[in-house]
Amino acid sequence: MTTLAAVIDAFCRTGRTLHVIAPADYGAYNYLARVHFSHFLEELGCTHTLPSVRENDLGHDLVPLTRVVSGNDANALGAAALNFAGAYDEGAAQALCRAIGEAGENVSFHSGSPAGFIAAQRFPANGHFEFAVADAGYGLLHTLHAHGARNHASAIELALTEGVSATGEANRGFGLSSIEASVANALSGSLSLLTGDTLTHATASGRRARTIDFPYQGTVVYARFRGQRGRRRG
Repeated sequence: MTTLAAVIDAFCRTGRTLHVIAPADYGAYNYLARVHFSHFLEELGCTHTLPSVRENDLGHDLVPLTRVVSGNDANALGAAALNFAGAYDEGAAQALCRAIGEAGENVSFHSGSPAGFIAAQRFPANGHFEFAVADAGYGLLHTLHAHGARNHASAIELALTEGVSATGEANRGFGLSSIEASVANALSGSLSLLTGDTLTHATASGRRARTIDFPYQGTVVYARFRGQRGRRRG
């Protein structure tokens, strides 16, 4: 969903708009409406056939689609991750919250795009928490070329290296590496990073990269980890 939002946002910045037809599946279109995808489309001047839905307060269980232009815009995602992961590993949860803030703060600089998009959800039945951050900007190869990136795969490896930052500033470059350390290692989850023609999947057992058939212009970060089951809104 965040990836679709980033692509639509980039398309509309060319001066064009879209008419979006809701999916035929009830669960799919109801979910899109619930996470405010319709609000996002309306802000861009797009028309759509998504319905209005009754919303219950899900607290930290749901972070609807949110435009991110600064670190403050990622606060809801950071708070949700902290609330969910804190009971499992407080140190990892705190590190993840800080890393999410850094990622939100840097999204416009690194991508060259005016904004990125975030969303998150906790699934009480199985205790999973998932979040995604996406932009349709330059991609990691463009921003890390000066640091030795020669292809998309090596750009991802550099992005996940602690202390490497396109800003060149000290004490930066800990966002993605910290997310990987928190999610894939301390929280026994997984982190997927997509840019250009490469998708890298990281877990506690290591990283696996593969080439995809349709390169993506931009960067997508998707994380998933497990905590306590049952509803815990916070």
